[in-house]
Amino acid sequence: MEDTNHFTMKTIKKSTSISTETQYPKFELRRTGEDLTDHHGIDWIYLHCPHCNSHSRFISQYTIVVELPIDDIGVSTKDFHSLAACENCSDIVYIKCFEHDFDPDWWFGYEYHHPQATFTLTETELPTLIYRSFLESHKCLQAGAYLATAVMCRRTIEALLYDKGVDKKLNLAKGIQKLANEMKFHESMINIADIVRLIGNIGAHADESANIEKSQAEEIHKLTERLIEMIYIIPVQIQKIKEKHLQMAKKDTHGMPKE
Repeated sequence: MEDTNHFTMKTIKKSTSISTETQYPKFELRRTGEDLTDHHGIDWIYLHCPHCNSHSRFISQYTIVVELPIDDIGVSTKDFHSLAACENCSDIVYIKCFEHDFDPDWWFGYEYHHPQATFTLTETELPTLIYRSFLESHKCLQAGAYLATAVMCRRTIEALLYDKGVDKKLNLAKGIQKLANEMKFHESMINIADIVRLIGNIGAHADESANIEKSQAEEIHKLTERLIEMIYIIPVQIQKIKEKHLQMAKKDTHGMPKE
């Protein structure tokens, strides 16, 4: 059996080698003995923190182990309920893991955690001003500050325009129109930017009658997120897919199939 307690797969099985997959969080077991099965649940685990929005290591603070009845085919199961603290912000999440023991096979795996991060964009994916503005809009939405949500979504659009070379002396409406005239963005992107601008203006100006409902704030936030994805996230994903297929084609002596 491989002598390691660092894992990146959903389950660990004694009779197989450790997977290099990364779609499941990496964790380490808190050892209580020399054998891999001698442990008290996770020691730490990497997760996307729902509190500070960082990809951080969570350190287990407290774990309860619940041993379930052996099933009809002889599989012994334990559930591990842990409270873990984010190393970045110290806030707590609940983590559920499991263990199956069916000699000679043994599995341990991460199942889920709560709460989950609802803001999934990261600062490495976006220009700093865009990321910080949109993160602030998300915090406002979560706090029920709907006028502020609209204002920060509008600010996100403004930051996006600056990133694309629009002169800061132009107001937002003229900046959006400039991109439209230069045909730098698809018409649907221009329409989204303008809708966000219009609703954001409601919150930006002092008017006693101004009001934005929760549904409006959620809609403008979602539209802003879609625009960010269309401009910054999806193109990167497409490029990665292209590069992957090009690498596969190089390995294939016949190359990519022609259309």
